[in-house]
Amino acid sequence: MFIMKKWHQKEVAQDSEILTEFFTVNKNALPKKVYKYNVEILKGTEKNTLCGKLSYFLKNKKGGQWIWVKEIDALISDKKLNDSEIESALSEIKDAVNKNEKYKIFMGLKNIEYSEETPLKEPLVVSYFARDLINDILRKMRRDHKGIFIKHLKSNPMIIVERSPSCRAWNVMDIAVISLSIESHIIFKESVSSFIKNHNIDPEELIELPVRVPGSNHTGTIVEYVGKLDEEERQRLMLYAEKEETKEKIRNAPENDFVFGITFKNSPQTYEYVGSAIYFSPTLDVLANVFPRWDVHVDMREVSNKLKISPSDRYNAVKKLADMMAKYTRYRILGEQISSNTYNSLFYSAIDLNYPPTIEFGRASGKPKVVKYGDVNLWKALMTHKIYSIDEKFKDSGVIRTLVVYSLQNKNLSHIKEFIDNVANHVKSISTLDMSVEDIVYLENNYVSMRINLSSYIARYNPDMIIGIFPGSPTYEEDRSYEIFKEVTLGKGIASQFIYEETLNNPYAVRNIALGILGKTGNIPYILHNPPDYADFIVGIDISRKEKMKAPGSVNVAAVARVYFADGRLFKYTIKDSKIEGETLEAKLLEEIFVDSDFENKRIVIHRDGYFRGNEVDHLDEIAEQLGSKFYYVEIIKRHVPRLYRKMDHDIVNPEKGDVLIISPSEAIISTSQIDYKGATAAPIRIRVRSSHRDFDLKKALNSVLNLTVLHYGSIKQPKVPVTIHYSDKIAKLALKGIKPQKYEGNIPYWL
Repeated sequence: MFIMKKWHQKEVAQDSEILTEFFTVNKNALPKKVYKYNVEILKGTEKNTLCGKLSYFLKNKKGGQWIWVKEIDALISDKKLNDSEIESALSEIKDAVNKNEKYKIFMGLKNIEYSEETPLKEPLVVSYFARDLINDILRKMRRDHKGIFIKHLKSNPMIIVERSPSCRAWNVMDIAVISLSIESHIIFKESVSSFIKNHNIDPEELIELPVRVPGSNHTGTIVEYVGKLDEEERQRLMLYAEKEETKEKIRNAPENDFVFGITFKNSPQTYEYVGSAIYFSPTLDVLANVFPRWDVHVDMREVSNKLKISPSDRYNAVKKLADMMAKYTRYRILGEQISSNTYNSLFYSAIDLNYPPTIEFGRASGKPKVVKYGDVNLWKALMTHKIYSIDEKFKDSGVIRTLVVYSLQNKNLSHIKEFIDNVANHVKSISTLDMSVEDIVYLENNYVSMRINLSSYIARYNPDMIIGIFPGSPTYEEDRSYEIFKEVTLGKGIASQFIYEETLNNPYAVRNIALGILGKTGNIPYILHNPPDYADFIVGIDISRKEKMKAPGSVNVAAVARVYFADGRLFKYTIKDSKIEGETLEAKLLEEIFVDSDFENKRIVIHRDGYFRGNEVDHLDEIAEQLGSKFYYVEIIKRHVPRLYRKMDHDIVNPEKGDVLIISPSEAIISTSQIDYKGATAAPIRIRVRSSHRDFDLKKALNSVLNLTVLHYGSIKQPKVPVTIHYSDKIAKLALKGIKPQKYEGNIPYWL
């Protein structure tokens, strides 16, 4: 039996329900009233940073809950301090500044002033207060239930995958809400100090590696080796330490322990830790590419699988956490779980966002065909109707002249030929173009000779496409062979396809390679048949910067902008090198990207990979005014987004593509990927609209993101982010290394 559900106006199974990791807050567990304090600072001081540290300081020194709420520009507490107690606190802060360099930010503090007693009712303040209490509970739970969510590895018993809880405060359509999530981290069981001794390595080699501190939910980065621990250094560290567990680690640290400086994200300060109190917490790429130099090996597939959690296991773990937390308080802090059944007005599904779109094939064959995306198998549709258009340079010859280079030792050349023939057949099957192999030549896998010989082959053959086949298998970060191959081919303006030896034995990769070859040579596989009527262009922008370990100041960055027509065809890309402060795109850089006659009197949706920083939106508004255009701003946040689920009958499964939880009229969480694998949970993305134009709303922003996820020509399986920002971080990082096209502008998607 099927019924119509109000929350998305389409037929779904009767028991289908969108579930979330969001809980309402039970106000009975919170104080009825709180006290508000105003904080006065010196000009030039970063207020949010200072007040965040101030709330932590006051909590440790005065007890109770202290929360900085930037949205109301006030410090909130359940403790009321009179004037003399405030003076005492200010005096303690002054003493701390004089004794301890880590409190130097408090030099910008002028005064703390009691403001008023107020009911605890503002939704965001309620959720912040609840989050603070929950974080205290989670710290106790990590201590009391150590190892409850630990997964051991068979391939290396010295490494574990730890699943740790995290919570966040939200105001969801004026409802105080807490999200409770599970995050997975790779952790070494031996401390950093033990690792140094057991592997006989220089501590300086560990700079830039990620580490975690037990009892903390934050990953830091080693930025310096301070030296060996002596009694003078021990006393200095004890003076800096605030938590008793940290002091205990310092007291128990052996003489001559190693001391490291560590920074944490969003904090400019360096904290010093003894090596016996910190543990490596590498990402997959660091584990795969850095630790083997110290003879640390692990089955990466096993690690990857352990990091994944099925929808049912993840959802049930969140519910179990909520139940466990209830035992630590008199009243349960978390209320009901938000779902499409309990709060149906907070949800959209795909049909509300005009998804899926219709896509058009076959114009190149003279027989255009329009189909609804998802109604047919994409590859079969391409085989039946052929690609949308063929690049002008191939229309007469009908041939993509291809050079194949390989660096495989003792490799049967017939196996390579067989693979390339298979790729050529796939290219022909969807485009009518022949992939003519000019030659298959050996390329010595020596970095110096590779560069010289590859340049020589390009000059000799002048191909349209170069396919390079190299030893190894795809890892989580490209190796030096990849970088040299791409640097030379992009620098010469030649389309290229890098293939690892292991891929030769993967029949499923051939379709992706064929599709990528067509896209990289300027052909267009398909477009949106009915482009959105709210935009002329959709642009994605992102930057990548070279991290500076300690010193502040300007950094080298590469800014990437990709401009698409509303129907999904690439209009152009732009890559700019510059020096900037932090992650804010300066006005000059934005002008170089957007001040263009092509953008005059246009409606342009701008996708920002992450948040718009500093004055970026103000600068863009000024540019839009000069051009007589309208810019619509959309932030796409990919990390640390609470999950969505579907309940189908009695099973917890992945959400459907297009399932949405509305946070506010300008913000939502959306599932943009369709995962058929039951062992992993889809990671949604968070969308925020920063536009002030009334003709561009949240639904249009969601539509602009969702529809452009189907236009990636490098794979049959589509990514979870739109093509406007897909691979943008990788493109920018390679550009910082000098791996970029000859010209800073172009219209061929070389990154596919």
